[in-house]
Amino acid sequence: MASPNTPTAPLRANRTKKRSRTPVPPPPSTRRWANRKQTAAYLGVCLRTITDMTADGRITAYRLGGTIRFDLNEIDASFSPSGGGDFRA
Repeated sequence: MASPNTPTAPLRANRTKKRSRTPVPPPPSTRRWANRKQTAAYLGVCLRTITDMTADGRITAYRLGGTIRFDLNEIDASFSPSGGGDFRA
């Protein structure tokens, strides 16, 4: 019989899998997807402006299947108010 302080099975180190540090996108249910036309109407700009903003990196486009979509939550976060100051005279 083993004494109470003697382990009966070898102890294993409690190793946990290291998690990657890449950002995880939010779950699909929290995204608000819009096509180019809907995104242009949402921002109050023309379609060409959406194309230009995507090309220069101001907004991110995602290809879902065969269509291009924009995440309106991400656009809202990108274009937060800058606090331009007080315009009273």
